[in-house]
Amino acid sequence: SDLVNLVEQVITNNKTYRYEVINVGSGLATSIRELAEMIIRLSRRNFSIITDPNDPGVETHSVLDITRARQLYEWKPTVDLESGIKKTLQWYERTFKRSA
Repeated sequence: SDLVNLVEQVITNNKTYRYEVINVGSGLATSIRELAEMIIRLSRRNFSIITDPNDPGVETHSVLDITRARQLYEWKPTVDLESGIKKTLQWYERTFKRSA
């Protein structure tokens, strides 16, 4: 719903920003492990997280800079990460359980 809200603002706003990159996220740093553990817990699945600490190309944290969304559209996230994952998992279950 946060992404939809921002897209609606962009479409209905009279301002024109050409080729502007706008990140949509919580703006809070989250480790990849925390994210994976949250998805596993919320999906109630039994998955193992396998990591390779010797792989220097693997990012361990992720955070999106949402400054442009705030500046251009006065946008701010309204759905926290855990709630967003829950809603996404519920949508997935409804959508793909029906078609299976």
